[in-house]
Amino acid sequence: MIILKEYKYGWFPAPIGPVIPIAILLSQISSSTRRIVRAAPLLWTCIDSEVLTKPSHLHLYLELSCQCLLDISVTDVSNERGQFPIMMPLLAHASRWRRFHMWINTKADLRHFVIMFKHMRLQSLKQLDLTCWNEDDGDDALPHVEGSFLRGGTPCLQEISISNMKCLPLASHSLNRLILHNASYGSPLWSCAQFAEMLSKMPSLTCLEMTGPVVEIEEIPIRTIALPSLRSLTLIEDEPDTLDNRSLYHAGILALFTDAPLGSISLCGPLVGAFPSILEALRTKRLHFPHVTDLYWDLLDESWEEEDEEAFIQAFPRVEEEDRPFQG
Repeated sequence: MIILKEYKYGWFPAPIGPVIPIAILLSQISSSTRRIVRAAPLLWTCIDSEVLTKPSHLHLYLELSCQCLLDISVTDVSNERGQFPIMMPLLAHASRWRRFHMWINTKADLRHFVIMFKHMRLQSLKQLDLTCWNEDDGDDALPHVEGSFLRGGTPCLQEISISNMKCLPLASHSLNRLILHNASYGSPLWSCAQFAEMLSKMPSLTCLEMTGPVVEIEEIPIRTIALPSLRSLTLIEDEPDTLDNRSLYHAGILALFTDAPLGSISLCGPLVGAFPSILEALRTKRLHFPHVTDLYWDLLDESWEEEDEEAFIQAFPRVEEEDRPFQG
């Protein structure tokens, strides 16, 4: 029962040592456990790379999982056939996908993925996690593959996590969590107008998290993005040295969401060089978040002065908990 519970609520724990799929391992203990395991569909719902690279295992998982929803992880695939051919048996079970996690290694793979998934419908998908590593490029150019995929619809999709990709699945009105990550590329993923248009199709979005230069910000925008359900905004900077050329970035992103009913804002860094533009936006009343109660910002704020405290109070009148780890 413990194993069944872990498989029902777990999401691919990191393996230790040589990996044998747990359902296969349990079924090899004895003939009696084999009968029990083969009659427990939930044990056969987590399909990872170890299962995918062995056609006999994959066939067994698809058969014994019956009609249960599937959690699929295509990450470290070491197979001469590549990622996509070994996934073909899964396509017949697309209506059962609940979670889909994939590492896309090259530009060619990314284009292949977008074509393959362009018009697909995943009616039960709740969580989508895609990362493009771009391993075959000597430069830092992001694969220029744009547009949308999964145009057939994802009516149950609740969470999207996208890393280093300019293309997104067609927006789902049920989506409530969006995670965008531009890890190692200098140029932003989208213009401000493209970003605003993309988010306007996500009326149920409650949580937005962005790492790195996701949006091109050249000046603090005047127009805001209307997101009636957005409650949490997190901005993360994992390469602070790249902030020199985009000191307006964080102030500009904050300005985009001044009309959203945010209750929590987190700026994680340290955000070297971001503080002056945020401070100026506070002084000129470009930032105002009347509903924010929780605020975390990892800023180097040695220039904080008394009048700035007043500007801060006016911008965040309801803050109940503030954390400034580098407070001067």
